[in-house]
Amino acid sequence: NEGLFCLQEPEARYEFASCGNCALCYPQYDRTYRVNKSIVAFNQAHQHRFINGYRAILNCSAFCYTRNVIYALTCPCGRFDYVGATTQSLHDRLIKHREHGNRIIHEFLLGEANIVRDLTRGKSNEISTKDHMKLYQHSARCHVAMQIFLDANPQYWRFIPMTFEESETLEQRSIHGLGLPEELDWTLRSREDCKLYVASVPKPPPDYRFSNRQQALQLSYFYKKRDKILPNQSIDLYNATIVAVLPESCSEMFRFTIESLFITHADTKLNTIGHMLNENSVGNHHHPLFNPWLDRGTQWCDGLQRRPQPK
Repeated sequence: NEGLFCLQEPEARYEFASCGNCALCYPQYDRTYRVNKSIVAFNQAHQHRFINGYRAILNCSAFCYTRNVIYALTCPCGRFDYVGATTQSLHDRLIKHREHGNRIIHEFLLGEANIVRDLTRGKSNEISTKDHMKLYQHSARCHVAMQIFLDANPQYWRFIPMTFEESETLEQRSIHGLGLPEELDWTLRSREDCKLYVASVPKPPPDYRFSNRQQALQLSYFYKKRDKILPNQSIDLYNATIVAVLPESCSEMFRFTIESLFITHADTKLNTIGHMLNENSVGNHHHPLFNPWLDRGTQWCDGLQRRPQPK
């Protein structure tokens, strides 16, 4: 009564346990505004329901550092999910997801032209591949994920367009005290370079604009080279869980097959490859002329709450 064919409906029997001593158990950032204080739901009889309703029952007891797993990521907006496989633990795999997710939002807000301007050799193939992944593209265009990012990195509010009404308030029209100093400092950018950087910041969606104050703050930001400082790399932009534990000795082909089965059954929208019934996702390729930075969408800044109040 176990395995592929069962006489009775399978039951959740195995635990996904907290180790009690890592970033999954105790995230190292302020979670005041997050609905779910933990990105991982630990429980004794673990199962996970994907967005499309498909239910995965954990096949083996696991904890934060269990290696060789199939995992699922769900956007806090509750509309998109992703399946991944790793020989690492969930704890270790999420480090890279955080790194790329937060980096790509940083680049989305500042503009790709401002990022590559100082890269004499351009981006590496690995970084370029990550840029094209739906998983990271979605975070930068989802107002729920963007709100999480901004709550942890309020210095980026100057790159979040305002409605016309907001931008016309007395405070936002004032640029008193925000001018650049006259003296030269070789550790800072020139005025001419700063204006070039500000001009390359992506244009706001329709019905939005940057206020006078925001543009002055952008000028100061690039003048001080704050764009060289990456955002908080510990911020989780997705909720995460383990859906299956694989044998330690399994082959890469076996791992990819199980991952693809989950992707196909759960019909995860954020997987670029691996869907067996989608002919466009069988290969790990993207069109060389497709630029993920050009399709920005129009709703990513809708309804964002300016908290804490940006300075």
